[in-house]
Amino acid sequence: MRIHLLLIGLLCFVFGAACSSGQQKIQQKSPENKIEGALSQEEARNILINAEQYRLGDSSLFPFVYQGPGKSNIFQAYSMRFSLTYEEPLIPLLHDQVNWVDPTKFNDNNGLFITYARNGREVSLTNPYIQVQYISKSLPGASTIDSVYQWLDGIHFRADDSRQLGQTFTLPTASGKVATVKDYFTGSFQGRNPKYLAYAYLDFDENYILGMALTTSLESDYDLTKPSFHKLVKSLAVH
Repeated sequence: MRIHLLLIGLLCFVFGAACSSGQQKIQQKSPENKIEGALSQEEARNILINAEQYRLGDSSLFPFVYQGPGKSNIFQAYSMRFSLTYEEPLIPLLHDQVNWVDPTKFNDNNGLFITYARNGREVSLTNPYIQVQYISKSLPGASTIDSVYQWLDGIHFRADDSRQLGQTFTLPTASGKVATVKDYFTGSFQGRNPKYLAYAYLDFDENYILGMALTTSLESDYDLTKPSFHKLVKSLAVH
């Protein structure tokens, strides 16, 4: 048995025929950034106490997403509760704002918290977007970060021109946890368009691995968005 739904967005560009090709135009003014780095425990606690006021979307949208101070979000599902701080030009999109995301497939084994896109760009499978995902360690082959990357290697190194971009490295986060980062160029395989990908996975707790993934079709967008991706990863704080 293979890992199921290891990355919801991954299946969309590996098996593109099964995904929606719809696009959306987004333009949103982000709130003034009132904080530097991650949310404090007190800030997160106050927001969760007033959950109805700060929750983005209604109670049917799961996992739960809350607006934090400035450009930050708090996420909550199962044993996980954490925050991320994003910067321009990223903006957060809920599941009902992303055409190819189907939250009915999410469960305690795997799912997405949110999608971040570039402000003013089409929301599509070709333009840059970042998704935040959880994976249960109970899934076969997903008990460690190394095993997750071994599975991804098998997916992304199929094409003759596929390759790893740079070296695998680690990023410290505000939580004290360390994310393992690995980037890929998928090349052209069976007529599918190549992708530039950056992944960051960290051991969240005894039950879950938390992952973030940057996906885009153009190398220029990959280079342009990667610094914002790294800052997002480093901002992670556990509450």
